[in-house]
Amino acid sequence: MVEITKVYARGQTAIPISIRKKLNIEKDNQLNWTIKDGKMVVEVMKQKSLDDLVGIIELPYETDTVDLKHKSARGLL
Repeated sequence: MVEITKVYARGQTAIPISIRKKLNIEKDNQLNWTIKDGKMVVEVMKQKSLDDLVGIIELPYETDTVDLKHKSARGLL
């Protein structure tokens, strides 16, 4: 699939809707721009939701969100 867009003042461009839909690019997603072998590579960096983060950290004890917030603020996690 080839899509053509224009680069506007200050380097701005638009991502064609067909590409946004195919890659599920949404508002607030970030794009990681790199150059590899003389070609531009753009990777979509998805925003993580709270549901995506569930289970990443396992604690050896029972806790709740308020306790975690207080410990995090004190640098205890």
